[in-house]
Amino acid sequence: MELILDWLENTPQVQTVFIHNRWIELVNNHRDTRLRQLVADGLRHTCARLRKAGKQIVLLGPVPEWTFGPRKLMRRNALLNANRTDRLLGGDFNTRQRPVFALLEHMESTGLCRFIPLHGTFHKNGRWQAEDGGQLMYCDDNHLSPYGAKKMVGGIIDQLFPGMERTAAN
Repeated sequence: MELILDWLENTPQVQTVFIHNRWIELVNNHRDTRLRQLVADGLRHTCARLRKAGKQIVLLGPVPEWTFGPRKLMRRNALLNANRTDRLLGGDFNTRQRPVFALLEHMESTGLCRFIPLHGTFHKNGRWQAEDGGQLMYCDDNHLSPYGAKKMVGGIIDQLFPGMERTAAN
């Protein structure tokens, strides 16, 4: 991690640093308080160090996780002539991710970084999407497919680069 931070500090071409993680594994309610505090302190230290180097920091929120991969679900439905929809891992996404949102929103409140939630891109007509018009959003239970990544970025591009004019070239 130190080598990466050193490189970022000393590379003026990098102006914005995006940080994403499977945050829930670090700060879920089953972790002890000391570990959650270590994660928060480490993130604060990383953001402060990068800000001191003149970088803009953007923390990217979680994407919905599924009980198993949408590709398997679609194959299973085709074999069984069924229309079962998969469910999110751990039940309600917002409830499961509450400690993550608390951490990332707190970090944004320090002024060291911005926080951009990603999950809105995956919610349409009151349902979480594993696929969009026959295109898979995920490769497995929590890794986006190339299509899903493009769709997600398209949904948040204005937040990623506020004030940037959209043209065909960019």
